[in-house]
Amino acid sequence: MKIQCMGRSMPGIRMFSCKDRRNTAGIQCARSDIKQQLHECCGHEWQKITAFQEKLHFVIGMLNPDGTLDTERMAELIKAAGNKEKALHRAFDVCIDPMKALEEAIELGFDTILTSGQKETAWEGKEMLKALQEKSAGRIEILAASGIGAESIEKLLPYTGITSYHMSGKIVVDSMMKYRKEGIGLGLSERGDYALWQTSEEEIVKAVKVLKTTG
Repeated sequence: MKIQCMGRSMPGIRMFSCKDRRNTAGIQCARSDIKQQLHECCGHEWQKITAFQEKLHFVIGMLNPDGTLDTERMAELIKAAGNKEKALHRAFDVCIDPMKALEEAIELGFDTILTSGQKETAWEGKEMLKALQEKSAGRIEILAASGIGAESIEKLLPYTGITSYHMSGKIVVDSMMKYRKEGIGLGLSERGDYALWQTSEEEIVKAVKVLKTTG
């Protein structure tokens, strides 16, 4: 099992993975202090963890104008990536034929497809995710994304059979800036200039616990 988490608004984004005998939780996060949180979550099983180290992955995605995968150009990038893990990103979610794209991704040598099931959120795309998981039959990892947290994993895992999830663990915190210039913005209209997106260790640990108990 795996949770992949994209750290936000923090320096030094790193990729970590932790493994025990039963599952794998891949944690991509900007803060190494999540290690302590996972230690508390895993308890004595932490002693069985065989890896908590940096990993390098390549995330690739290209479409032709007609909505099909650009297999020719992606094949060149996959070759250049060598033996590193390779994921097809959410270009997959806007392709014209996801089942055909699934087979092409496998043939190209991708290890993972990052997808919300061609919907805004993974829960909305649960039918497609389930179909992809069944058709993939272990030949490629289906990594469910968008709107992922402990609550959605608890529903998606038994419904789709998917055991790998990509999440941000995002929370919004207020900037530490005390002086705030009025009458000017820096273009961050979505959340404002003084609202910061950060990865919450608590949200990640909650998701890991759900995987360990539900799976």
